[in-house]
Amino acid sequence: MTTSRGRLEFTRGAARLTIRGARIQELFQARFDRPAPSVSVGRWRGDGALPAVLPGGWLRPWVRRGGQMTLNQDVAWTIRVRRGVAHLDADLRDLRVESVETSHGASRVELRLPRPSGVVPVRIAGGAAHVQVTTE
Repeated sequence: MTTSRGRLEFTRGAARLTIRGARIQELFQARFDRPAPSVSVGRWRGDGALPAVLPGGWLRPWVRRGGQMTLNQDVAWTIRVRRGVAHLDADLRDLRVESVETSHGASRVELRLPRPSGVVPVRIAGGAAHVQVTTE
């Protein structure tokens, strides 16, 4: 793998999702309940990093399916969830995190971050309920 930066983006919301960091060969690994959403990897404009994008409203909080993602810990990550997030368990302590951002609200979110080196923006826009952010 040749990239040093990555972006994970959920363009239409996410729910019942677990994200972890680990030493893996790939940029990321993902496992989802059926039917699985489509995942695309492409160029990130401006700096050559590779985003993993999960489009569509596949992950909905009232549907009893979910997914697990493992992100490569050798990559600095930007994580964005647009159009809301529910039931997210993100243990990012083994990752280099550049920023985390949600829009349109967040509910039942547990976000564990590594000790920051410098400024690491965490933005939760559109309201929040039951959100816990911790650092180590």
